[in-house]
Amino acid sequence: MFVATWLRRCHLILGHDFCPWANRFVYWLKSPLWCLVLAIGASAACGYAVHSGLFWLTGILSGLLLLGIVWPWAAVRAVRGSVWLGNQRAHVGDSALLELRLWNRWVIPVWGMVIRLDGPTAATPLAASIGCVLPRTRPEFTWRVTPAVRGVYPTSGAWIVTSFPFGLFEARRRLEVEGQLVVWPETVALRGLPDAVEFEPHEERFAERLVGDSGDLLGTRGFREGDSLRRVHWAQTARQGRLIVCERQAPAACAVKLLIDDTVRDPESLEQVLRVAASVASSLARQHASVETRIGSDRLTIGSSKGDLSRFLDALARVPASGRATSEACPFHSANHSAVEVIVTSLDAFERHLTHAHSSSLRRFLVVSSSEAEHEPACCHPWLEIPSNKSRLGELVPAWRKACHATC
Repeated sequence: MFVATWLRRCHLILGHDFCPWANRFVYWLKSPLWCLVLAIGASAACGYAVHSGLFWLTGILSGLLLLGIVWPWAAVRAVRGSVWLGNQRAHVGDSALLELRLWNRWVIPVWGMVIRLDGPTAATPLAASIGCVLPRTRPEFTWRVTPAVRGVYPTSGAWIVTSFPFGLFEARRRLEVEGQLVVWPETVALRGLPDAVEFEPHEERFAERLVGDSGDLLGTRGFREGDSLRRVHWAQTARQGRLIVCERQAPAACAVKLLIDDTVRDPESLEQVLRVAASVASSLARQHASVETRIGSDRLTIGSSKGDLSRFLDALARVPASGRATSEACPFHSANHSAVEVIVTSLDAFERHLTHAHSSSLRRFLVVSSSEAEHEPACCHPWLEIPSNKSRLGELVPAWRKACHATC
């Protein structure tokens, strides 16, 4: 126990950054290229001051340095190629198929190639390695990638990269790209519609096989968490000694407005806002709802066509990772309050909205809050509050069900 504690303390001391301000002056020493340059300079100085035989070492190290720079530089110029992406769509975590066509014009093989597609951030590229490309060949490679970040790939281009043989210098060359890969946010399946959704109460507007909160009575069942007390069948409750609720028809079509705040500055909260918005829109469309969405200044309507939902998810994928610019005006101002508005935003934007005087009883605020934030809204609480942590997206399912008085 004593040895383990001592080793842990030594590890913390040796790994602690005591002078973070000096990192920009010494981090260049992490590169093996500059370490080799220093070794060449030191051997040359020793050869001049101590013994001329050390100049042989200087020559050998200089040759290695020259080979480590010239070889990768020449290799990437000997290889040409293109990457085929098609027009693929996939959610985060799903796999996508990529095809690569190369042409090695050299009479010798080329080793250690890496194909890299720039992602939404510098730390999230799509990459694949190729061990060897034979001389005078036109090979084709196919591989599957699993993007971990929402966005459009590639953002700035595709590259063939190599630092073979010594890793001293990384050379790259741009590849042609055909098509693009659009990665949608993750979604979860939600059941139920927000209370007081807009629909015309005509007989033909209700579905006979869909259970909901409106229309004719279909039957009774036991009480479930989230059911409204207005649906309790008191006669059956008194007869059976437990809560019994009525099941009614669901509207065959309804209208909901979905407003997404794309001005969130915190990247983690923004991604959670987009995940929640994608989940809500997909679930409402699956329940035959007509959804009018607004992402910043873009307005899209999701109807019965599958292409409508795809266009909406494409718009979410193209939201910048750092969010769009904010303005002094409230982004949720709307003159039309005739339909239910589900507004997905962050906690900061919700608290700023409380200072504006254009609230409506038909607005449902779905707020993404930071797990570390401590808040106390002055006027009211949001309709739903979801943590910004990615792993907590599953909490949206029971919370949505309870808030909507779901019957399933």
